[in-house]
Amino acid sequence: MKKTPRRRGRPASFDRSKVLDNAVLAFWCRGYEGTSLDDLTRAMGINRPSLYAAFSCKKTLFLEAIERYAATYGCQPMAAMSPHEDIAEACAAFLEASIDCVTASDRPRGCLIATVAVESAAQDEEIRQKLAAILSRSEKVMTERFRRAIEEKQLPPQTDPAACAGIVLAMTHSFAVRARIGEEPGQLRQSADGLLKILFPASDRKK
Repeated sequence: MKKTPRRRGRPASFDRSKVLDNAVLAFWCRGYEGTSLDDLTRAMGINRPSLYAAFSCKKTLFLEAIERYAATYGCQPMAAMSPHEDIAEACAAFLEASIDCVTASDRPRGCLIATVAVESAAQDEEIRQKLAAILSRSEKVMTERFRRAIEEKQLPPQTDPAACAGIVLAMTHSFAVRARIGEEPGQLRQSADGLLKILFPASDRKK
């Protein structure tokens, strides 16, 4: 008598973007090492077999979470900068959005990349390369924005666009660390205002 083929369980069905967003929040809150598989399955609303089937392992999930963060929360400052033609206004909007991102009350403080992932990057080459690629993209966009401002004569011709971009991005990394340890938005805005005055002194601006 012919055996009836055994039915396999139906593959788990879930919204990948949604569970990945939940993983972002779990890692963001507890860090890579501090987030257990139980923490992840509870936060993501899936079981371990589904997690492994979809993401292979915890580190692969973390790498995807980093990219997801960069494409959602992490891109908000650049999006805030885009509508502004004036470089000083663009940078002011970028810094303000960065402060909002790292101090929002509806999610963990700080930044998944600047205050969480960097802890693991020192020990893991793959994570380090992922972060380096994301930071390189940000530096390229910001450098091009300063270069355009120089071409449009908003800034003196001797301005170094890469150096200016690095300073602005470094300030946002500082915001992330300071927000993580409890500094309030007002304190961060004071630093932002000071940086804007240094980068864009009235005597150097050309309208």
